Amino acid sequence: MVYGGKARLKIGDEERIVEKGDFYCVPANVLHSDTAIGDDPFIMLDIFYPVREDFIEKCRQKGKR
Repeated sequence: MVYGGKARLKIGDEERIVEKGDFYCVPANVLHSDTAIGDDPFIMLDIFYPVREDFIEKCRQKGKR
């Protein structure tokens, strides 16, 4: 879900512009990227399902700095 700003989003071979209020889904194991465009910061919410234990561990490690 995009909370603010605008970005060029690539999911696999598809490319589109997303902005505040848009939702998108990235299927498992599909290459994806986003690039902020415009003057405002790109703010989005990522939700992982199933839970990514590797991601949780990386967040914990960053918190120990």
